[in-house]
Amino acid sequence: MSLPFAAPAVLVASIAALIFASTAPPAAPAGGAAAEYAVEAPLEVTPQEAELTATGDQADVVLETPEVKGESVQALPVEGVSEAAQESPAALKEAVPAEETEQIAPQAQQQLGETEADRHLALLTPVRTAPTFTAVGLTWKATAGVKVTEASVRVRENGEWTPWTALEIPEVGEESGATGRDGTSPLLSNGADAVQARVLTASGSAPDDLKIDLVNGGTAPSPRVEASATAQSPAYRPGSVSGDVLRPSGIVSRAKWGADEKKADTTPSRSVKLQAMYIHHTASSNSYTPAQAAQAVRSFFLFHTQSRGRDDIGYQFLIDKYGTIYEGRRGSLNDLVVGAQAGGFNTGSIGVSMIGNYDRAKPSAAMLESLRKVLAWKGYAYGIDVTGKTTLTAKVEGASTSCYQDGARVTVPTLLGHRTTNYTGCPRQYLFNQLPALRTDVKKLIDAAVAQHGAAGSPLKAPVPAAKYAGNQGLVLSGKVTLRWKKVPYAAKYQIMTRAVGQKDAFSRNGFWSARSTTTALRKAITLKPGETRVLGVHAIDAQGRPGPVTRLTQLTRPVSWSAADLKVKDAALGAKSSSAANGRVVTAKKQGATAAARSVVGANRVTGRVQATKGATVQLRQGSTLLKTAKLSASKSIKTISVSLPRRGKSDVQLKVSKLAKKATVNDYSIGLSRSTLAPAATPYVAPGAGQVTGLSSPGSSASATAGFTWKGRSDAAYYLVQVQRAKAGAALTGAYSAPVRGGAASFSLALAEGESARIRVSAVSVFGRAGVSTTSSVAKRATPPAPVTPTPAPSPAPSVPSTPAS
Repeated sequence: MSLPFAAPAVLVASIAALIFASTAPPAAPAGGAAAEYAVEAPLEVTPQEAELTATGDQADVVLETPEVKGESVQALPVEGVSEAAQESPAALKEAVPAEETEQIAPQAQQQLGETEADRHLALLTPVRTAPTFTAVGLTWKATAGVKVTEASVRVRENGEWTPWTALEIPEVGEESGATGRDGTSPLLSNGADAVQARVLTASGSAPDDLKIDLVNGGTAPSPRVEASATAQSPAYRPGSVSGDVLRPSGIVSRAKWGADEKKADTTPSRSVKLQAMYIHHTASSNSYTPAQAAQAVRSFFLFHTQSRGRDDIGYQFLIDKYGTIYEGRRGSLNDLVVGAQAGGFNTGSIGVSMIGNYDRAKPSAAMLESLRKVLAWKGYAYGIDVTGKTTLTAKVEGASTSCYQDGARVTVPTLLGHRTTNYTGCPRQYLFNQLPALRTDVKKLIDAAVAQHGAAGSPLKAPVPAAKYAGNQGLVLSGKVTLRWKKVPYAAKYQIMTRAVGQKDAFSRNGFWSARSTTTALRKAITLKPGETRVLGVHAIDAQGRPGPVTRLTQLTRPVSWSAADLKVKDAALGAKSSSAANGRVVTAKKQGATAAARSVVGANRVTGRVQATKGATVQLRQGSTLLKTAKLSASKSIKTISVSLPRRGKSDVQLKVSKLAKKATVNDYSIGLSRSTLAPAATPYVAPGAGQVTGLSSPGSSASATAGFTWKGRSDAAYYLVQVQRAKAGAALTGAYSAPVRGGAASFSLALAEGESARIRVSAVSVFGRAGVSTTSSVAKRATPPAPVTPTPAPSPAPSVPSTPAS
């Protein structure tokens, strides 16, 4: 079959109601309350408690760390169309898409916009033999400017050639951590020794620096991990913290599947909230052993980091057909690390990828069970309504698999398949068809966790600033600031969070922070780079690595640097050193028409110049050729500040020009600053973790006793209990309101009852964070009315005796 030139069939595709609400101060205890119960008061964490860290979190016991042998990455440069290869009929057969396009969003076909005219053969290699490899993909120079419409490969496994496979071409974007090379997703193999590649482009020209990247994930024993028994969490760290009570046991850490951390960078981007959870498959063989499953994870890791130049593997988690869960992108166990798994929608989402191809086989029961556990864990931790919907905003930069344009707002299920938003068939029919049942099953797991353990919440509160900061300080000549904050209970360390851009960049959307340095101190000195605008915040991290919400502190800008890359000067030069100059030296102009221009400015909303003239002069501030402001300078030793708003945010040079100059005068430019509008990354509110529902609540029922004693099963996650009482007088129904809550530490409550009075209580456990769990209501207790005393019936009086009449 000859190669078709039609459009390619590839790349298309709450718990909020339980949040603890504060109430008005409760009234005095109900009559008869035990002395240990008192009116509820705000919870105060003691200094001793503040030093405590969690000790009851689930841990994995490592039995052995596998030694990986034979890992390799090889790049084969390729170019042109091989005439010899063209003569082979097999070389021109149609490619089988790695990801089919049925059931994709309707917008996908509308926006793809490719025609037969866009599909010209630009590369066809001869067969290339190589040492055994387990993954193959194509990469090229990111700045090539060539539209690749299909990139296909076929490989030889055990002497047999696979069909041509059209590979997915994901985007290169800021959030994915890519560092310079465009390319495809990899095709996985259990072992191949030859490859042939083919590329179609819109122009017929191949991208620059095109390479076939071959990866061998190496060999290692199958990682063996056992989960330790889950210790009871002490009351000050309930199991609802970060949803850890639902954390699956036996997750294979990066160290255990053999991640070479020297080949990865720490992914800095952190989503401010979790909105959606994507389900993927790897579109690879379903015939693999446990050891080959770990090899597949390493192959992904090596291709993403070494061939594509990404900072890490794209997925947050992977699951094999045996039900083994693998930690993916570093940091994903405890934080919302932004991945590279759903082009255009990486922020605010996580991706869980099933190892295999689920167009060809159904996912195993073990795989689905592990998938439920991962989704329930994260859904519980972040308060996701897994049967509901959410609205995502597309963030598209350059080539992308997104079905939507940059900035589009898309309403989707919170638990969704990759193909819902992207040009792909992933996760294929047999897995995609499981999504409705998955949503239902996962919701049941989350609901049960909320009832048993309370609503999940943050392990830590947000830091409180220890100094006053302006929301936007504008220009700070030194570019230095010291951040200060107050101590957060349970914090082991603090991390600076930031968003930063240089003079040639603009802020993107505000749905994420960039995680930076950590400290155990309550202050941190920060120095900006010249020309940089930086938003600064801080959050606390506990001993288990779990972060709390971010507190935004301030925003500031440092003037541009005097380097030739950033500042273009004409008829001016660096002059004397000066402590008053932002960059340590002034730019001196002695000629009319002299200019100092900040190059390629993007996103700034205001320019500020600090200048001084030895004699009279007139200076202008310009954006491109547009005159913005003119200022006359009189001879003075003092520095004058002139500032004006910039009408355009697009790329332009911003210029300080000497338009008039007195004879023998000199104009000294001390700095040019380019400040930006205030950026406020979306806030993550603090959500207090709750305690679970009280169980085993017993009532004495009906009794003649004047005191009713209620008991329940004590909870390890309860700092104290709240009890409310409902009463009814003798003969009345229990329909009245409950009393204000009273507080106590014992799992029992005594209540005095009047004769004939009935009552019941409602009990809820409260975590050390002050959040109550679901309340439990007792059965009715009643003090019986004693029977009225019986008055004895008096004995009848004897008849009066009649005296006898004496005989006559």
